[in-house]
Amino acid sequence: MKEINKARYIRGGTRIGPAISEAAKMLGGRSNRKRVAVLLSDAKSIDNPGPSANFLRKLGHKIVAVGIGPQTRYVLT
Repeated sequence: MKEINKARYIRGGTRIGPAISEAAKMLGGRSNRKRVAVLLSDAKSIDNPGPSANFLRKLGHKIVAVGIGPQTRYVLT
């Protein structure tokens, strides 16, 4: 919890696409191990995360999206 509280908050909207792109860099390409990116968000993305999500899936990874708060009535699949 201490580390979460230290996280810098950047105002101006939620951009999920760049977050997924960063996950792709961190997870790398296909491997023998199954990898899952867990995305936590407090709002609907103001960008189109579809291309980044599709790229991550093509690398062989799964994405689990968890919405937190009143702005999260949408479902990402």
